[in-house]
Amino acid sequence: MMKFFKTNTAIKIFSLLAAILVWVYVVQVENPEFETSIRSIPIVFENEHVLTDNNIMIVSDKKQTVDIRIQGRRQSISGLNADNVYATVDLKEIQNAGDFNLPVQISFPVDNITVLERRPYSLPVRIEDVENVQKDIVVDITGSPKSGYFALPTITDQQNVTVSGPESLLKTVKSVKAKIDIDGRKEETTADAKLIAYDKDGREIKSDLLAFSQDSVHITCPIVPVKNVDIKFDVTGTPANADYVLKNVYASPDKIKIAGQQSLLDLVSLINIGTIDLSTVTPYDNKRIFPVTLSEGLVSADGIENVEIIAEFDMLSKKTLTLDSFEAVNLPLSLKSRITTQSIDVTVSGSEADLEGLTKDDFTVSVDMKGYVSGKYMVKANITPKKSGIKVEGEYELEVIVEG
Repeated sequence: MMKFFKTNTAIKIFSLLAAILVWVYVVQVENPEFETSIRSIPIVFENEHVLTDNNIMIVSDKKQTVDIRIQGRRQSISGLNADNVYATVDLKEIQNAGDFNLPVQISFPVDNITVLERRPYSLPVRIEDVENVQKDIVVDITGSPKSGYFALPTITDQQNVTVSGPESLLKTVKSVKAKIDIDGRKEETTADAKLIAYDKDGREIKSDLLAFSQDSVHITCPIVPVKNVDIKFDVTGTPANADYVLKNVYASPDKIKIAGQQSLLDLVSLINIGTIDLSTVTPYDNKRIFPVTLSEGLVSADGIENVEIIAEFDMLSKKTLTLDSFEAVNLPLSLKSRITTQSIDVTVSGSEADLEGLTKDDFTVSVDMKGYVSGKYMVKANITPKKSGIKVEGEYELEVIVEG
């Protein structure tokens, strides 16, 4: 046994034990002064209610930290960290808006700790007046109803909201919106939507400094079926300008989409928008605008509120044709007639397109012999165009001999 204590191994073991005993003595008994650093200690603002009472608030970033270097007995310091060291800024003396430099106070859960250094030593704090502004609530509809359906104007349980916050931030609030999704819907849709503030560029303002008098709004969006209906109109009068011929009169658009409850849609087959008086229309003033008037409970699903009635004109042209086929009608059976006129030159008018290709075969010419007796007569010729848009200019007569 004595041999062992004389070996190198025994000497090393005893040396290690002696060192441990000395370390324990120094730490536990002597407990020497020690320096260390603690970083990223969160800063807490105290007495913030004083600001609220004075209708002011902090607008600078409240998520701040402080780094410290401290000195104290090793046993006291060894257990300190960012979770149990407290950094505070006291707001109790702040009564007005402005820029302040407030000291950062450090406290410890143990005594006899000296703060050698802190960064920052003080914190710049900006205080602003709290303002209120009332904003209309704008409903932002996303998506589209199912095909064949239409979303009527939304209904909200509140039309406006009071927004509170620092003056500088409140000035950036352009609108307050609430969203409802109606994509693929075909019946009334509701939502309790969160209120969101937006700036003038349509960007969401994300800030804890803004407060609303209510956080959400209840939205109802009625969704109803759609029906296509024809536009009709009445026509009166004739064009006053003799140098032109009326080519066509039509409505633009000639159909619209209306929406409403199915029971109301079933009552509508067409929409008559009124009467156009052609005597007031010229080739250079050929459009008239008529409002679309719908029954209560119906709306225009394509946004059309007015319809144009348009009259189209062509320049009046004339053409002379030689007609040589005549017929006597309404002659008593006891009499016979003979038309001695061989041909007549007839002037007709119409648009260039209507006159193009027109021939004598496009007319019927007759004389009405009712009431005539034997004799020789000049009888008015009844000239009837077979095509529309053609007008016979003037009057013409045929020589007719009636024999018994």
